[in-house]
Amino acid sequence: SNKLVGTGWDFCFNGISACNDAIYELEKLEQNETVKRNIAECKVLRVYYYFMAVALWGQVPFSIDKNDTSLPQVKTRAEMYTWMESELKENMGLLIETPSTATYGRVTRDVAKFLLAKLYINAKVYVGTEKWQEAGDICKEIMDSGHFKLTSTYGQNFAIHNENSSEAILAIPYISTYTSHTFYPFVLTLNSDLL
Repeated sequence: SNKLVGTGWDFCFNGISACNDAIYELEKLEQNETVKRNIAECKVLRVYYYFMAVALWGQVPFSIDKNDTSLPQVKTRAEMYTWMESELKENMGLLIETPSTATYGRVTRDVAKFLLAKLYINAKVYVGTEKWQEAGDICKEIMDSGHFKLTSTYGQNFAIHNENSSEAILAIPYISTYTSHTFYPFVLTLNSDLL
């Protein structure tokens, strides 16, 4: 089997599974604003993982219930598009609106917006309908928010210590103590450990 394909699959579906587990546990708690926001973050993060899976494989096994032990149904891009759009819109308003250093690595409202824009950019392929205007409107909304700005050099985005990057909409903190090489398919460099 191809290690790159397997690593990409594991990245997506381990992420989906972790989100399902977290949602299951959070839904058992007394529901207050913080718990509801954390559930919304997990649901939007789950959309992120499903978006990556759909981008890589098209049709994907779909499971959002931790307790469902049956084989998951395989969903088409169009079915996943409809679900992802609904999930993003449904949870966007529950997320933190203004990013800060306290939200580094967290799913904010802008993350949901950028995922929705990416979904609309791919609408023609996924559902056969162009949604360029919708994608552009959301991107303009993100740019006009004042939450982000371009860095002075492109290379700053790839610096080892870029935790305060003014461009980062969704930062995925990676610490070698806790993280393996599972992000390779998305920052692909062909190192010998992948062969």
